[in-house]
Amino acid sequence: MPKKKDPTKKRIVSEKSLKNLVPFSKMDPARHRELSVKGAEVSNKLQHRRRTFAELIKTMGAMEATEREKERLLEAFPDADPDEITKDMMLIASMYNQGIGRGNVQASSFLRDTAGEKPDTTINGTLTTQKVYITPEEQKQALEHIAEVIADDGADR
Repeated sequence: MPKKKDPTKKRIVSEKSLKNLVPFSKMDPARHRELSVKGAEVSNKLQHRRRTFAELIKTMGAMEATEREKERLLEAFPDADPDEITKDMMLIASMYNQGIGRGNVQASSFLRDTAGEKPDTTINGTLTTQKVYITPEEQKQALEHIAEVIADDGADR
C-alpha cells in the first residue's frame, strides 16, 4: 500500500514554487525571449519524437509477417492470402482473438473504433433553466399529497 503524502508538505512546496513564478509581463524582455526559445526547442523535440514514433509504428505494421506468424494466422483465418499478411493484420487478428475469444472488452472496443463504428459521444444542444414559483397553498397541498403517498405506500406492504 503506497504511503500517503503529507498535505502540509505539498502546500509548502506549492507556496515555495509560487514565489519563484514571475509573469511574463513583469519579466525582463531578454529573459522572456530566452525562456520562449528554450520552450520552443523542447516542444519541437517532443513533436519530432512523436512523429518518429508514429512513423515507426506505420513502418513496422506494414512489414511482412514471419512464416510462423503467417501459419498461426492461417489457422484462424484459412481464407487469408499468405502473401498479403502483414504485422498490422497480425495485430488485428490478435485483438480479434482477445475480444471474441477471451471477452476482452477493450480489445472489442478497439476493433469497433478501428472499423469506423465508434459511437458519437458528443452531446449537442442547449440547456435552459426555468424557475417555477408556487404559492404557499400549492406547496401545502403538494406536501400533503406526498405524505399521503408515503403513508399509502407503507400500508401496502
